[in-house]
This record gives sequence, structure tokens and C-alpha cells, in this order.
Amino acid sequence: MSGLPSLRVITALLLCLGVAQWFSFTAAVWMLALLSFAGLREYLSLADLRPEDRWAMLAAYLGIPLQFYLVVIDWYGFFIVCIPVYLFVVVPYLVALGGRGARGSVFSVGAIDFGLFLFVYCIGHLAYMARFSTALALFIVLGVGLSDLVTRWVGRAGGGPVLSFLSAAPPTFLLASIIGSRVGVPIVHALGISLLVPLLVQMGNFTLRAVEEDLGIDPAQLEPGRGRWIDGLRAQLFAAPVVFHYLRYFTEIY
Repeated sequence: MSGLPSLRVITALLLCLGVAQWFSFTAAVWMLALLSFAGLREYLSLADLRPEDRWAMLAAYLGIPLQFYLVVIDWYGFFIVCIPVYLFVVVPYLVALGGRGARGSVFSVGAIDFGLFLFVYCIGHLAYMARFSTALALFIVLGVGLSDLVTRWVGRAGGGPVLSFLSAAPPTFLLASIIGSRVGVPIVHALGISLLVPLLVQMGNFTLRAVEEDLGIDPAQLEPGRGRWIDGLRAQLFAAPVVFHYLRYFTEIY
């Protein structure tokens, strides 16, 4: 599979972080919100949802400005529960309310909530990390991209997941040590996140590959609206929230 979609996404994420660092954090958050919208829109347009699910889909789209607004105003307590509590309650209700029959309701609820989790909740954590440290957000983007690149190279050479992990961990640790030393991340925790990232990249790639196959996305013919954003984002999605909470729990940098 070509790495071009991932490169486009990494470039877009780096542009957002550059804006956050040198111009306006608020502007960067809304740029990330647009990236979140692109991923969610592509996903929902490919999912086999019913016409009567339109109100639930509208609630999912409205969750994007709400989630990223919470980042802008630094309301962490609501940010962390907004999607997995409130929207995960509202979406099933709207699916049931809009349906003319019960058939397909379970699939619709699962598909919409999963899209919210992946493309809004996970990307929102990257935005929140940039609030505390653009350097740490930079590590997630570059560390995930580096780990993903090494994993793909090893996979093409015939290596399995264990060899991919062992190959990706050392360069990720080097990057984590360099960036972590600038923001006060202890070396032991730089090691911890450098072990987490390659594992999360493999998990994200494996999970999203199954999602792409189910949505009918052809990895050889990625086009706008037909998998470009989903494929480009897939390595980033699992790493952002896990690394965010790891550093929040084990360190005192934010």
C-alpha cells in the first residue's frame, strides 16, 4: 500500500501544529476539527446507513465543533466525557427515534458511535495535547508516522508483527528521548511511550484495515471520499488518546 495518503495527513497535522506554535492555538484547533470532519464524513458516506439515520448522523457532525470547542476553552472534565457518555446516549436515541422499524438499528448505532470515537474523540486528544505542548503533539505525529513507515517496510519484506515492533521501537525511542528531554519527560517514560506507539500503530492499522475492507475501500485506488482520509489517519488514531493519558497519569508535565 502506498504511503502517500499517510504523508498527506502527516503534512496536514504538522501544518496544524505549526499554526498552534507560531500563530494561533485556536485557529489550529479548528483546522484539526476540519480534518476530523473530513475523516468522519468519508467514513459515514461509505457506511451502509439507513436514510432515517440522518438525525443521528447530524448529531455526530455537530459533536465535532462541540468537542473541539471544549479544547479551546480548556474544559477537560466535559471534553473527556462528551462523546463516550453524552453523544453515545444521544445517538442511539436518535437512531430509534428516526427509524421506521427496528431492523438495522444496532448496526447504525455501532457504526455512528465508532466513527465518533475514531475521528472526533481520538483526534480531539491530539488537539488537547497541543494545548499543553506542541512538542508532545509533534512526537505523536512524527513518532506514529515513523513507526508506521518502519512497520510497512518490515511487512513488505516479509516480517511479522513481532519483528515490526522490534524494528520500530528503537527509532521511536530516539525520537521520544529527543523531544521528551525538551519538555521534561523522564527517560523511563520516554521509553514507555516508545514501546506503546509501535504497538498502537499496529493495532490501529489492523483495526482500520478491517474497517476499510468492510466499507469497500480499495487500498490500491484511494480517492477523495473513497478512503484517502481513513487510510491516512488510521495509524494516528489509537496512539493519540493512549499517549495523552499515559503522560497525564505518569508525569507532571500537564
